[in-house]
Amino acid sequence: MSSTKEAWNTAAPGWDAGYAWYARNTRALSDWFCRTVANVGARVLDLACGTGMPALAIAERVGPGGRVVATDLAPAMVEVTRRRAREAGLANVDVLEMDAAGLRFEAGSFDAVTCACGLMFCPEPVQVVREVRRVLAPGGRFAVAVWAEPEKNPFFTTAAKAIGSVLPSVPSAPDATGPFRLSDAGEVERLLRAGGLLEPTVEPMEMPFTLESVDEYWRIFTQFAPGVPERLAGLAEQDRRRARDELRAEAERFIDGGVLRLKATALCALGLGPR
Repeated sequence: MSSTKEAWNTAAPGWDAGYAWYARNTRALSDWFCRTVANVGARVLDLACGTGMPALAIAERVGPGGRVVATDLAPAMVEVTRRRAREAGLANVDVLEMDAAGLRFEAGSFDAVTCACGLMFCPEPVQVVREVRRVLAPGGRFAVAVWAEPEKNPFFTTAAKAIGSVLPSVPSAPDATGPFRLSDAGEVERLLRAGGLLEPTVEPMEMPFTLESVDEYWRIFTQFAPGVPERLAGLAEQDRRRARDELRAEAERFIDGGVLRLKATALCALGLGPR
């Protein structure tokens, strides 16, 4: 099993537990995907589906005459999305384990393809976009969201700084996968063009991520970050306490009305497939 697959497999229970919080705070992003690609009756492929957003929201929008195929590299994520689709009574969703760089579909199979906050974790993003173009029907669209630069994402950077004080980051190559790998709008546009898509556009979307307390912030952030809970568990209790104390100090400036409000900014991009 690849290290990427194993990392996201391990993170799946945390994402499942935090599903309601994530769906609520990224509602604007799910709505953008639905407005952009989810026409009634459409055939939509969702890549790196995680625990089901926006695939399940899109399935509701396309209706029983449409179809959504949700894929993810990690089988544990696939199982969570499959269960949530079943619990929601969505009979128009198929959930499959699949690498986005090697899609097992015929050319022209989908009216639209989506990928929410997953492309930056793919080792070969250009190959992924080429595969997207191949499976798009004439006139099809690829809607993708990635995280903008760190300075516009204090939800990520505030917790990462506190955790980094006890878990120093491992040096990595400039093109290594990670949340900010595609944080430059120009790079996203070039990526879509390199993969063969037409008329790419990129726009920022700012979202307020709300948390009831620093303790909830710690829990949500650590359970979503692949590998972090395991690394923290290997530390002495005093080191974990030190990281939480630093997070509390850093997060104070984001407290408003008794709750934490930390900004997260995505880049929402659209590329057109073959004519």
